[in-house]
Amino acid sequence: MRRFMTGLRGTSLATTLFILASITIWWKLLDWESAREHLLPTLFVSPVIWWLAIGRKCPTHPLRGVAAGALAGFLAQMSPHLPFVLSICSNPGTGDGEAQAAATMSMVIYLMIGFWALLIGGLLGLVAALIQRSLDRSRPATLSGAQTAAEYRNRAA
Repeated sequence: MRRFMTGLRGTSLATTLFILASITIWWKLLDWESAREHLLPTLFVSPVIWWLAIGRKCPTHPLRGVAAGALAGFLAQMSPHLPFVLSICSNPGTGDGEAQAAATMSMVIYLMIGFWALLIGGLLGLVAALIQRSLDRSRPATLSGAQTAAEYRNRAA
């Protein structure tokens, strides 16, 4: 349970930023249904990626934050669209010219979603990593098994 709480504490800031950004952008661009469609993938993908890339490693590095944010943003925002992208890619050149043009435009839109998800995710990852880094530096050092609370207070004074 302690490990779970440590993981939750290490990913809560980044997950909150990703969820707020995802909901705000999709709600502003389209509607609440689109925002709700992207909520669950963001809620499940971003903490896992953030914990693997940032949460287990100390100190937090901004470049790892950018990379983790870009990957989390891309995967979280593209996962609802994955069935459509796979169906477009698996049937190339089928149908009449109008259907092919519609498939090409759909693919261009999905590529734009992926590009913006990488960019915004990277920026959010950078912000989250910098905030987490400043919070980590402001916290006191953790107590080791041999160190008592009294020894820690004497050392801090």
